[in-house]
Amino acid sequence: MAARLGAARAAATAPGISVSIIAVAAIAAPFAGIAWSLLPVIAVTIGVAAVAFALSLLLRKRAGAGDAKLEDKPGHWIVASVAAAAVAAVLIGGRLLRAIGSPESFSQTFDNVFHLNAIRYILDTGSGSSLTLSGMTGGSSYPAAWHDLVSLVVLIGGGEITSSVNVINLLIAAFVWPLGCIYLSHAIWGRRPAVSFAAGVLSAAFGAFPISLLDFGVLYPNFLALALLPLVFALGLESMGLSAISNRSKLLSLLLLLAVLPGMALAHPSVAMAWLALMLPPALYVYALVFANALKFRRGRARILVATVFSIALLTGIALIKMLWDVVRPPAETAFWPPVESTGQAIGEVISSSAIGRPAAWVIMLLTLMGIYLTIRSSRQLWLLGSYAVAAFLFVVVSSFPADDFRLFLTGIWYNDPPRLAALLPVVTIPLACQGAVFVWTQLTTILASSTGLLRGRSVRSTAPAKGEGHHSRNYWLP
Repeated sequence: MAARLGAARAAATAPGISVSIIAVAAIAAPFAGIAWSLLPVIAVTIGVAAVAFALSLLLRKRAGAGDAKLEDKPGHWIVASVAAAAVAAVLIGGRLLRAIGSPESFSQTFDNVFHLNAIRYILDTGSGSSLTLSGMTGGSSYPAAWHDLVSLVVLIGGGEITSSVNVINLLIAAFVWPLGCIYLSHAIWGRRPAVSFAAGVLSAAFGAFPISLLDFGVLYPNFLALALLPLVFALGLESMGLSAISNRSKLLSLLLLLAVLPGMALAHPSVAMAWLALMLPPALYVYALVFANALKFRRGRARILVATVFSIALLTGIALIKMLWDVVRPPAETAFWPPVESTGQAIGEVISSSAIGRPAAWVIMLLTLMGIYLTIRSSRQLWLLGSYAVAAFLFVVVSSFPADDFRLFLTGIWYNDPPRLAALLPVVTIPLACQGAVFVWTQLTTILASSTGLLRGRSVRSTAPAKGEGHHSRNYWLP
């Protein structure tokens, strides 16, 4: 709110910024000699809010950057977003409550031995820093954002670690994930009631996420980071000017992106690398547009100079990504998971949204295929198909390719673990399925309106009823 975002945008970005504040505060507290508690979190929050307020004042003076006041004009899309988030919360939360059983129940799986003890280690040592958490097992660093969240709930509420784990996981799955999916769909297709509702309902329609990572592993840190990924993906698109919402400042979106990236990376770095992979197609799309425009009105040496500068920039970007790809990965001996199916099976699971042997989701498959067709036909947001192809290719590689150096290079960042990359697929499938669902809904409402005579009751009003003018405003009652 200090950044003067609209209410809806503030609500959607709050989880990502909060995780960043908490994770960074946990790292900073030991350097300041402060034990882990709400105190360092409050201090960092005040600092970040002060910076946000100062930047908002500067941005207001820039032409076209005053989207804070324009961001959330009242509209049906806000009501639809709240309703969609509520429906998703009920669907996801209900499934999780039935799976958990009782508040004190805990997952009796291998990884949970580490996670529960890591929370106890934070409470006992008074340090939640990602730089020291692995000291519990003699290691160096470990992403501790999820453990910091749970430990704060224990400190504030005085409850058991196990019940605090369930509280945090319920909130992440039932609220943070749907809000991010709705925000991402708005960024790609615009703010319309049908987009809001379709994205919210679809966020609860996948077995691959959020339920799977609370069952397999359990992969709690990865689960938190992936729940934040739709938000981070959307902010990345907005910062490059690819948002369907025209009044958003690219600079403000970039600042928001820089505010949420640390939290996602400190939840789990592999998801930050997944974000980089998904951003490659839209980044190359923007690069090609800017390059073409830069060459358009130049001749001779000027054109050669522009081509040289852009080539250097492209090679530098490739080198940086390659460096990160090599550095941000676990040791090769820990990425030992083998392929689990044939390439044909893996491709079929991508198309039918049934990754890792789950039942085929026929409705989602049809909506996704329809969304792909509509995207190609309209030539709008074609880069989204590139991001979908990247996620699909990574899943097919990890699930079905031979366990060789090529597979290790591409998917070793995710431990060569198929469920981790299966959980990535809904992030890019939901926007495409959302496009298909909106089209179906629009056609059905149009047919219904025509058949019942509603179009006469809600006739399209002329923008200017003067004689000779035939222009009409859009029928806004349709989604």
